[in-house]
Amino acid sequence: MPSPGMPLAEFVSHVLELAATDSAQAWLTAMSDAASHDVAGMPDAPWASAATPVVTCCYDGHGDLSDGSLTGHWPAVVGAQRADWLLLPARNGASCRVLVAREDAHVDAVDDHAGLGGAGVSRVSVAHLTADRLHVVSGDHATAATRAGAGAAASVVGSAVGVWRRHVEQLRVQLATSYRSAEITDAAAAQVARAASDLDAATLQVTAPPPDERDLAATVRVYRQAVARARSAADHLLEGGRHALDASNPVTQRWRDVDAGSRLAARLLDGLPPPLR
Repeated sequence: MPSPGMPLAEFVSHVLELAATDSAQAWLTAMSDAASHDVAGMPDAPWASAATPVVTCCYDGHGDLSDGSLTGHWPAVVGAQRADWLLLPARNGASCRVLVAREDAHVDAVDDHAGLGGAGVSRVSVAHLTADRLHVVSGDHATAATRAGAGAAASVVGSAVGVWRRHVEQLRVQLATSYRSAEITDAAAAQVARAASDLDAATLQVTAPPPDERDLAATVRVYRQAVARARSAADHLLEGGRHALDASNPVTQRWRDVDAGSRLAARLLDGLPPPLR
């Protein structure tokens, strides 16, 4: 899993660049990083004898930890299919985080995130899992939740940058082909410039220091704005370039990453602990 010691700014920059070329890997990295911060202080980590456990997490879904057992459903857990452990939100009279071994959960692939096929987004369900088979992770989850929000936003923004790069590559090919150069209009050039400006603004929003470290809700609002900005830029490039008419077009394929990622990010940000909303 990623080192919990990586500074937030460095982590976000890493996810941004990774997402521009591989959205699925960016999401896996982001969720693994958040999970590593939540479990870093566990005095009795269940993988003490394991070499490199893979832990992922989510913030959307519901679990009830009562009467000595856990039952719950989490609709979109990134990396659940390949993780050793799943860190899931639940309630035991109050909000908590529970660590469950993947082998103790039912994991089904989610087919409505086709753009992130390599991220292993899955539905996870647990029925009457006894308390001796899970671990309640205590402590302050604010740092992990903030990094999860930052990682999700960076994954979407970076994916949209990938759409822009692919779009520009195709325009350059058209310009190099004399009989198609007339298709590159001033409007198309203006569209590229506008998308670049929007993506620069979104990138700045996720890489800049939090506006107020005491107001985490404001930070989450900034992440929402960055996701919306990136999604809008990718949508305009898809529509303006007529890439949507060709499902096999690289721009269309990258746009699917943005589409799936923006929905995942919205769910994640909605599910962050109350102090962060």
